[in-house]
Amino acid sequence: MRCKNCERRVKIWAIYSLIWFAMSDKEAVIELLKRLPSEVSLREILREIEFIAAVKEGLSEIDQGKGVSVEVVEKMMEAWTTL
Repeated sequence: MRCKNCERRVKIWAIYSLIWFAMSDKEAVIELLKRLPSEVSLREILREIEFIAAVKEGLSEIDQGKGVSVEVVEKMMEAWTTL
């Protein structure tokens, strides 16, 4: 099943990733809330915050050398599809 909000999340993240990554977590949430429509639910806000937190965590891990290279992921995916 495809995430109905994934495209919007990717677009939002692409636009603000550099800004949000330099912000404190609190500043990033405040900026997010300014950008979301007024009728957004608390659950949707929570999902957006979780998404930003996960991306920030992933970028931090990459900066620390803990990331997985594209080549390794491609090999993993190849192994999954050739069972």
